[in-house]
Amino acid sequence: GSGFPPDSAEAGRTGVFPLTEEQLAALPEETDPAALSAPETSIRCGAAYLAQLSEEFADDRVILAAWYAGEEQAREWLADSEWSADGQTLTGVPDEGAREFITDAEGARLLYQKLYKLD
Repeated sequence: GSGFPPDSAEAGRTGVFPLTEEQLAALPEETDPAALSAPETSIRCGAAYLAQLSEEFADDRVILAAWYAGEEQAREWLADSEWSADGQTLTGVPDEGAREFITDAEGARLLYQKLYKLD
């Protein structure tokens, strides 16, 4: 289950990063799940989790898929020749929500790169 109390369903909609208990335990520092309602804590934990995903997965689309659908699901998609030709990158994902998330995140990155003149 998530690290949030059962009555905190609004957490995702308010930008709070919802870590599972396993993800919380894997973070480099102790973080009280209740503290995730503070944006600075949520951002720090989200960045730490993103760094962990970046260590496990080399491809940005796989990292985004793992962020959205979970690491185990991303591994399953990589192991399925319908979604990955090489076991390292994704040619697609069967989950519509994950596809939309990946597309939106890639679009946001392109906009950020354009706004800040990054290559």
